Amino acid sequence: MSAAEEMKLARNLALDKLKAANKKLQDSVAGDRQRNAERYHRDITEAFTNFENYHIQYVLKSKQSLEDQENREKFFEASELVDVAETTWSKYQEDLANKEAVRQKEEADTERQKKKLDKEKKVRAKLINELQEIVALSSIHVNEVDSGVTANKTVMSNEIIYLEGRMKQVKVDIDNYIEEIDDDAAKTILDEKSRSERFFRQNVFKVRSYTDEDVGGSSTAPSATGSRSSSPSTNSFRYKKIEFPKFSGIIRNYATFKRDFDDIVVQSHCYDKKHMSHILRHECLTGEAKTLVHNIHEYDMLWKKLNDKYDDESEVVEQISNQIASLRKVEEEDYDGFVKLVDVIERANLDMSATGSTTVLNNPLTVRLIMTKCPKVIKESLAGILATKSPTEEYDAMLQFLIQKRKEAQRLARIQEQKPPARPQHKAKGSTNAAEGKRFDQKSANGKKQDNDRQSNWSCMVQSCTYKSKHFLSACKVFKKMSVNERGKLVLDKKICVLCLSPGHGADDCPKKQAGWKECDTGQCGKWHSRLLHGAVVPGLALATRTGNPAISGSRTLLLAQSIPTANGKTATTIWDTGSTISLINNDFALDAGFEGADCCFELTGVGEKKETYSTKLYIIPLMDTDGQSKEIHAFGIDNITSDLAPVSLQAAAGALDLPVEQLQRPVGQVHLLVGMNYTDILPAKERIVNKIGLYKSAFGTGYVIGGTLDTEESGEEKLDNFAYQVCAAGGRGIKPIDFLSAEAFGVEIPSRCKYCRGCKECGFRAKQLTYTEAKELSVIEDGLTLDPVKKIWTAKYPFSTDPSILKNNYSQAMACMLSLEKRLDKTKQMPQFNEQFQDAVDRGVFREISREEADRYKGPINYVTITEAYKEGDQVTTPLRLCMNSSMRYQGISLNDLLMKGPSALNNIYSVLLNFRTYPVAFVKDLSKFYQSVQACERDQHLRRVIWRGGKEDIPPKIYITQTVNFGDKPAGCMALTCVRETADLYKNIDQEAAYKLKNDNYVDDVASGAETQEDAVRVSTNMNKIVEMGGFRFKSTVMSGDEGDPKKVLGTGWDTQKDQLFVEVKVNPSAKRKGVKILPDIPFDDVKAQFPQELTKRIIWRVVLGQYDLLGLASVFFIRLKLLMRDLSNEEGQKIGWDTPLPEELRIRFIDTLEMMGGIQNLRFPRCIKPTGHKKDKKPDLLIFGDGSKQAFCSLAYIRWEMESGGFKCFLVSGKTRVAPIKKISVPRLELLGALASVRLAASIQESMSLEIGKRFFFTDSSAVFGMIKGDCGAFMEFVGTRTGEIKNKSDPDSEWFWVPTDQNLADMGTRSDVTPAVLHPDSKYLNGTDWMNDVFEAWPVSKTPGGKIPNDEMIPAARVLHAVTDQPLIQLDRFSSFEKACKTMAVVFTATENFKAKKMLKGAKKAEKTSPFTPTNLDLAEKYLISKAQEGMRAEHEKGKFSSLSPRLEKVQVAGKSTDLIVTSGRLGSALSVGYDKEKLPVLQCKSPVSTLIMKDAHAVDHGGVDRTLQRSRCVAWIIGGRRLAKTITRACFMCKLRNKELAQQVMAPLPKERLPPTPVFYNTAVDLFGPLEIRDTVKRRTSRKCWGVIFCCMVTSAIHLEVTEDYSCDSFLLCLRRFMNLRGSPAVIYSDPGSQLMAAAKQLGTWNYSRIYEWAAGSKTEWKNTPTDSQHYNGCAEAMIKSTKKQLSANLKEKKFTKGEMDTLMSNVSYIINSRPLMKKASEDPLSGGPITPLHLLGGRATINIPTVNFDADTKLTKRLQFIEDTTKEFWNKWFVQVFHNLVPSYKWKTVHRNVREGDIVLLKESSQLKGEYKLARVKEAKPAEDGHVRRVTLQYKNLKPTGTSPTKANNDLRKTTFSETERSVQNVVVIVPSDWSPEDIDTAVTSGIGL
Repeated sequence: MSAAEEMKLARNLALDKLKAANKKLQDSVAGDRQRNAERYHRDITEAFTNFENYHIQYVLKSKQSLEDQENREKFFEASELVDVAETTWSKYQEDLANKEAVRQKEEADTERQKKKLDKEKKVRAKLINELQEIVALSSIHVNEVDSGVTANKTVMSNEIIYLEGRMKQVKVDIDNYIEEIDDDAAKTILDEKSRSERFFRQNVFKVRSYTDEDVGGSSTAPSATGSRSSSPSTNSFRYKKIEFPKFSGIIRNYATFKRDFDDIVVQSHCYDKKHMSHILRHECLTGEAKTLVHNIHEYDMLWKKLNDKYDDESEVVEQISNQIASLRKVEEEDYDGFVKLVDVIERANLDMSATGSTTVLNNPLTVRLIMTKCPKVIKESLAGILATKSPTEEYDAMLQFLIQKRKEAQRLARIQEQKPPARPQHKAKGSTNAAEGKRFDQKSANGKKQDNDRQSNWSCMVQSCTYKSKHFLSACKVFKKMSVNERGKLVLDKKICVLCLSPGHGADDCPKKQAGWKECDTGQCGKWHSRLLHGAVVPGLALATRTGNPAISGSRTLLLAQSIPTANGKTATTIWDTGSTISLINNDFALDAGFEGADCCFELTGVGEKKETYSTKLYIIPLMDTDGQSKEIHAFGIDNITSDLAPVSLQAAAGALDLPVEQLQRPVGQVHLLVGMNYTDILPAKERIVNKIGLYKSAFGTGYVIGGTLDTEESGEEKLDNFAYQVCAAGGRGIKPIDFLSAEAFGVEIPSRCKYCRGCKECGFRAKQLTYTEAKELSVIEDGLTLDPVKKIWTAKYPFSTDPSILKNNYSQAMACMLSLEKRLDKTKQMPQFNEQFQDAVDRGVFREISREEADRYKGPINYVTITEAYKEGDQVTTPLRLCMNSSMRYQGISLNDLLMKGPSALNNIYSVLLNFRTYPVAFVKDLSKFYQSVQACERDQHLRRVIWRGGKEDIPPKIYITQTVNFGDKPAGCMALTCVRETADLYKNIDQEAAYKLKNDNYVDDVASGAETQEDAVRVSTNMNKIVEMGGFRFKSTVMSGDEGDPKKVLGTGWDTQKDQLFVEVKVNPSAKRKGVKILPDIPFDDVKAQFPQELTKRIIWRVVLGQYDLLGLASVFFIRLKLLMRDLSNEEGQKIGWDTPLPEELRIRFIDTLEMMGGIQNLRFPRCIKPTGHKKDKKPDLLIFGDGSKQAFCSLAYIRWEMESGGFKCFLVSGKTRVAPIKKISVPRLELLGALASVRLAASIQESMSLEIGKRFFFTDSSAVFGMIKGDCGAFMEFVGTRTGEIKNKSDPDSEWFWVPTDQNLADMGTRSDVTPAVLHPDSKYLNGTDWMNDVFEAWPVSKTPGGKIPNDEMIPAARVLHAVTDQPLIQLDRFSSFEKACKTMAVVFTATENFKAKKMLKGAKKAEKTSPFTPTNLDLAEKYLISKAQEGMRAEHEKGKFSSLSPRLEKVQVAGKSTDLIVTSGRLGSALSVGYDKEKLPVLQCKSPVSTLIMKDAHAVDHGGVDRTLQRSRCVAWIIGGRRLAKTITRACFMCKLRNKELAQQVMAPLPKERLPPTPVFYNTAVDLFGPLEIRDTVKRRTSRKCWGVIFCCMVTSAIHLEVTEDYSCDSFLLCLRRFMNLRGSPAVIYSDPGSQLMAAAKQLGTWNYSRIYEWAAGSKTEWKNTPTDSQHYNGCAEAMIKSTKKQLSANLKEKKFTKGEMDTLMSNVSYIINSRPLMKKASEDPLSGGPITPLHLLGGRATINIPTVNFDADTKLTKRLQFIEDTTKEFWNKWFVQVFHNLVPSYKWKTVHRNVREGDIVLLKESSQLKGEYKLARVKEAKPAEDGHVRRVTLQYKNLKPTGTSPTKANNDLRKTTFSETERSVQNVVVIVPSDWSPEDIDTAVTSGIGL
């Protein structure tokens, strides 16, 4: 197949996948399966992407065009599918959003209505209390009048006026209140109003009569508000209500309140102390202050209590100082902020004035603090004023000045608010408007044109907003449509106020607070933010709390917290959290308290559905209650539960609750324990609530807990972390029809496991284990169930996951289905039977006919379901034809069942129910009649299941019926019906506890299979079961009990002969197909199978017959293995693939017919139903005997139960059996026998879990010695297949005490592994049914063995375990094979333990085996450590005797090692027993550093944290004292790969000898080093203002250090060659030129990378010059040039400082610098010898003199050339003579790199450090070539590396690109590499390094 054809095929497959995904998407959307729809939508996107790729590749490979007809059609077809899918998906998303919106609206309406009712209730109570209080106060005055006590009539009159005002106001409030409530609620308040008003008028009349009786008189006491005239003409005059001062507990207001109270109340002399006490308590005090004195009535005591609490001047000063300090600095032009600042300062002054002292504020510190808060202009003006004032006058002067400036600021603020906004060009200072993202320009003009510009340039903060008119952000329609989190993110990004949504300020200083804006009232939030932001969860967005405004009184919300003692003496700070579903404990506290914990996992679901899974422990915490009893709770460990609890004063709460404060003790600090709703039985119970403080009764601590809102001076709120705690649940399970294969799997299937399995053994198939979704659905179902105890009927409300109102009226569809049903019933002649069943359903109330008018009148959702016929076969079937509801019928893609929740299965395990059924001596079976239809449905659900039927009469219209009950076919029907039964059993368990328990646990769907110990108990339980279910409207048909006569019955599919109380397996032969659940043809008799069975046998017929057999308990499993083997052979027919309807060979037909004929004998087999015999010993538990075996054909497991009888002997019963065929893929017989053993332990576990009987001992039998050896062996010694299965066997059984070997002829499971077992072998007296003879005897007579002597196949062992004998000439263990001392000790401990076990085994010889112990006990490990150390000290004992280690004061100590006594050399030094203080040991063994044990100990010490030498050495001394340990520690540390990788120590090598080019004598610049530096900036000669760059080129003589400088105008190769030419013209051609390759210069100019170095080399060769390169990034190779560059730059920096030179000037400057450097002395230290001739300089060789000055020496006037040459030669000779004296000796010593190191070698893995890399980044490279120098040391290496940043759209492509990338090479010095994996390491060390983090 060509590449084009492959692409075409791939394209077509992608298109088919696209079509299939599109169809699945449409079905999922129609069925409202959101998860599937999301998955198929992703599949469509992926499939279309693949299609596009293959489509383009096909066109390219086939050389076609995209515009070809076929290609266009294919692409358009795919595009149309994607368009349809996108349209469907978009509409579906919109529908989901609409549904969610409807649901949220309903929830909001419900919540709103609830809050409204609560509010109305509170208002009603408040109004009634007010009425009652007014009447009570007026009654007090009436009592005074009646008693004849002389009273102040003026005061009494004023009080009546005050009460009349209150009565008037409360009447207005009542009138407003009754307008908002219904009539029933209004009647109560109106009755109370009438009664109170009547009594009040009577009291007022009496008081008025008394106060007005002295006509013309006057009161003797003056009134605070004036006097009341006694003239009748002035009786209508009313005094103004006295406004008493208020105090709520804010300490700053106390002095003012005290002064006002004295002025208004005390100084008026109108009231005595009794009245003033009343006024003070009830009219003046509120909040905390009122709570403080609520039970004090004496006037003087009231003031004393208040003064003690609030008369604290220092506290007022502290609060004022804190408030001023917390104020933000006022910015320029922030007039509102300045006004607020002055208000605060003025109020502070008034508060202090009320206390009578302002001197505390009149100090320089306060003045300076206030000045720091003022804007700059105010601060400057204020500084000028205060400069002339004394310190005592500063504060008053400042306050007066600020008050004056406040007036100006208020006026400017009003002007500022009136200014229209302008659009600024940049951020300007000033205020901002709500929705505008721009600031106001304060300096803009107010002209009309500018106003128009502002309006036209205005833009909303929301970018997508298209509304042109200017508007506030809170009114923006687009902003409102955003989600609350999107709105919060916008507010956070724009940095605007969360309250008014305006920029320029925060919520704390929002001016809208002063304007009267309120807090958020959504859901009683009470926080300072906009309603539009309520519920926003955005990181970084802080929604201001109520405490943000200092003017608001503080409050603190308290959690329920108390200290609870635990059983071990610790006290746990506990929080009771009703919002948590689990309990938590602090890990540190649990560890400190020593609580026991088990490993587990749990999941935390946080804000925004953020989920995190934690591996932790589940602890058991014993809490001690007030009675001293222990209560255990289980809590998950967590590092931090919540923030610490702050201290809170509880005085006010204690006073409000009238309890001693000692009983309200509240812990502070860290929270140790959180108890959730999983312990509702111990949660504190609410007793009462006073002023928002709740008092809860607790069974722990002091007995009381408080919680709620507490008024305090400091506000705050205790909050738990924002997590909703939820434990991960195991996966759910589904219910499938039980057929032959699934029934055979019960008991030996592998249990499902949780995602985070911790071996908790809780996995299984139980109704109690629910997933989170199942639990949620069950909760909804339970909430919808209602029991009418009078009518004794359950009513269910169907659980809908989606609002059923989306269902359409599908009457037309129901009509079409009814017509089809009529035709089908007429055809099958079943119409009369169907009508009979339908009428019966109507009579029983299942259906109720409704008229057309009633049907049209109903306004709820309507849906029609179809009814269909179903048939049930069998002799015991009472109604063969049954009616079924088809609630899954879809109309417009949606069905009723699609919208319903299913709920959990709620079914008990059928295998468990049937096994338990066999444990009762007397058993009975009951069947609930019309199980589902015994539960009524609510009205809505009745109309959602309407049906139409007309009885087959075509001449009349169909009648409409509603379904009044729960029916089979509805999705949650099973769960609802079973839940009703369970709830009924729980509700009425008082009738009979045992009956209720068995009703719940011994049932399966509508069948109950249970029993009791005696006949009387069975009758009682059965009768009481009837009574219990009747209380819920259910009814049992009949009860069948053991001993009843009649035909055999069925119990959960298994036959039961009640008369003989025996079970049997019902078998039948019927190869016909099914229609409506019923076989078309009757069963074939077993004696006529050959004649009636179809002549043409197919695979389909065989499967029909086999799947029709049912043997749940496996009683006949040894025979049914024949059928299984036949089915396996059909699937394994060699050479052909058999179809379902392909005729089979005749030999197969004969084999199958013979099996069927024998199968008739199975039905005649009888098995005892009860496996608990009469006469067994009551005090003896039964034993469980399990046989397992395997063969090439199958493996089998049989379980027997064995009872010890009172009469002596034993009795056995077959409990269950399971067989499995061998896999199609051939495996060995030992493995199959192992599978049989595995099936045995699984079967035993299932039986024990299912049966209520308690098993004593368990015995497992196998006839395979190989399997017995596998089970007894170590799992780790076997290959994976055997190892995993033996591991499971060991986990579920004890190989030492429970497993036994038996001969093959005694293994009953052998029958299930062959295909020759016939029913005749299974007769009632057979050993298969009753067990073998030895099973009924004592254990000592059993033919079993613990030592069968078999051999485990070598193929099943791992290679390391196949060694048959040990090599005796090798050491016991080779220490060089171990990586740590700990592993060596453990290995040695295993050897010692194995040796001891072997010895014990030889000594016992058949006696009871000793208990097996772990080899890793502390004793064994200590013994192994002493053995290894003693072996390491063998060579040291002679040296010890010679006193070689005397400095350590060593001594010999006797120890027992390997059964022998030996001496260990130990030391304690001078410390003696005090050595344990530092090393945890009183003595340390002494070792030499060369010992392998010492190396392992030091490696272990270093591996702890890879610390340095000292830390490694110190840790090693916790094990042993190693002589020369520091040297060994250095060796270990330096060789450590992890340390190399972490420290990245560059390689080094000893300093190389000087190259010959550096050695004299040579002419100047004979050997030259060249380098470039710069750039330098020069200016143009003509255009003086134009500047450009140039670079310097330095040529340095490698011997004399003379330099020559040139300037190149650019960084090109040509310019450099020109400089080189000028240098050679002046100085001559060098013999050798040294330079770097230019790569390091690329940091200064990347152009150097473009140089053509071949031209330079070629040019140099033409000049007879050798050009040599130094390694990259190796400046020390060209050190002379680098040093001269440093000197040159130093000289240039002094001359170029803030100057620019022209090119000519720069050349001159370079010449001057060359002169200065060349005139420097070459000697390092000046000589003290005057005859030394002075220092030499490079100029001596260049010019023959030290400077450019005219020499002072006299030359010979003779100008002969020879004399001149002689002078030059003498000068040169003198220079070199002085050079050897002054310079040469300085070249001898090495100043660094003095030590010889390992040579870097070819193949080493290194990290390459480059100067261009960021700090800490390296390249991974490999040494390709190591270049040794003449002395043999490697200092230059060639490296290979790859670019580790491949490109690619996927990891695979990226990896391929990386593989294609060729290696890059570079030459570097060894000082630039870090050797991390030397090539001379061992393979083991290299593997360790690779696994530790190096990927090659």
